[in-house]
Amino acid sequence: MNHLLKSKANLCRTRARVLGYDPEIIDCQEDLILIVNEKTKKVAAVGMTLNPDDKKVKFESYIIDVRKWMWAEAEGFTKEEMTDKGDLRNSIFLPIPFEKIPSSLLE
Repeated sequence: MNHLLKSKANLCRTRARVLGYDPEIIDCQEDLILIVNEKTKKVAAVGMTLNPDDKKVKFESYIIDVRKWMWAEAEGFTKEEMTDKGDLRNSIFLPIPFEKIPSSLLE
């Protein structure tokens, strides 16, 4: 896990602990982590990209609609189809400000 992404994960975990739960942090790739609240079965994703022009890091965060993901899998959609830009992706990955992830995983 990238050190910048790790610091985001630690910040999220600290904020969640203040709210009364300890999320699981799953390192998916060098530039992607999942944050999971096992009690509510809610999942968030935080991704990091590097702009090749100015070398600036950009973070994006989403709440994942797990039910829609599971429906799409059951219907035979591939991971690529679910993550490519389009209506399916927009219904599964709901953009959220990073700061709101801990409270959103609690509700």
